[in-house]
Amino acid sequence: MKITKEIRMLELLANCDGLTKIDAIHHSDTCLNTTVSTIERKYGIRFKKVPVLKDNSFGGKTRFIKYCLEGEQRELALDIVRRVTRPPSGLEIKKTP
Repeated sequence: MKITKEIRMLELLANCDGLTKIDAIHHSDTCLNTTVSTIERKYGIRFKKVPVLKDNSFGGKTRFIKYCLEGEQRELALDIVRRVTRPPSGLEIKKTP
């Protein structure tokens, strides 16, 4: 099964303390709010959305949303990632040296 952008970002979000759209750009996601919305709709995961301020290029502050997974939602996300990324049963993956 192909690993989608949503699954890659879900794995990242489940293994960190949250991301803003500026953080997500460094992981090749240029529209994190849409990715989060797709994950919520497709997998039923609920993100905590925390407003944060970051310095901008003009010496001021810009408001962003930091998307976080906590508790049961983090566990659900990790379970989904494991199920999607696990090879089908009976299929052996050979590692090359």
